Amino acid sequence: EKDFRDESDDNSRLSALYIDALDRKRHVSGRVGRQSRSTGGVLGRFDGGLFSYQPYSPVTVNLVAGYPVTSSTDTSINDDKHFYGLSFDLGTFMEHWNFNTFIINQEVDGISDRQAVGGETRYFDAYRSFFSLVDYDISYNELNLILFVGNWTFSDKTTFNMSLDYRKSPILMTSNALQGQGV
Repeated sequence: EKDFRDESDDNSRLSALYIDALDRKRHVSGRVGRQSRSTGGVLGRFDGGLFSYQPYSPVTVNLVAGYPVTSSTDTSINDDKHFYGLSFDLGTFMEHWNFNTFIINQEVDGISDRQAVGGETRYFDAYRSFFSLVDYDISYNELNLILFVGNWTFSDKTTFNMSLDYRKSPILMTSNALQGQGV
């Protein structure tokens, strides 16, 4: 956003800018740049890389590393905080089930910021679906997040929805310890 008035500032936003590659023959894919991910322990937007390899169906191994992005107005890479992680996508099993397990490590200024393990479960069919997520911080020995979202549509078109959500707010990280403090 370019503001031509002398007393105003220009605004820039960068939500996504990446290169994505896929080799179907070798079952390898990669993405490098500013991107978002909401699985495998990654908490949203980051500058970095995601590399996946499917050694055999239904298993995919994912390696991710990068720098978290706090806001799309951050147009440069903030290298004070970085993370890396490993996850496994498993499925589809019995035509409806998919799973993901992960371990992730994040550091800020050389200090451990977040170390988490967890997993996701998904089920989909024509009438029912649910998603669950567990995120446990192994450095603080604390549960960070449990999420369950389910839907069931009955033959008379009645729909039952259920949502359970337990989470630390803000998410448990060393860098969040001083939020709201006058330090």
